[in-house]
Amino acid sequence: MAEGVFSGVDNIIECIHLHCIGIRWLIEYLDVQSSIGMKK
Repeated sequence: MAEGVFSGVDNIIECIHLHCIGIRWLIEYLDVQSSIGMKK
């Protein structure tokens, strides 16, 4: 029973981790796009 709970928590942490990486990547990508736009 406890193992199932821990694996569930692991999955949640993994999802949050991937989600945070995705958001960080997206923000950096948008920053690059806007700085390219400013230079034009």
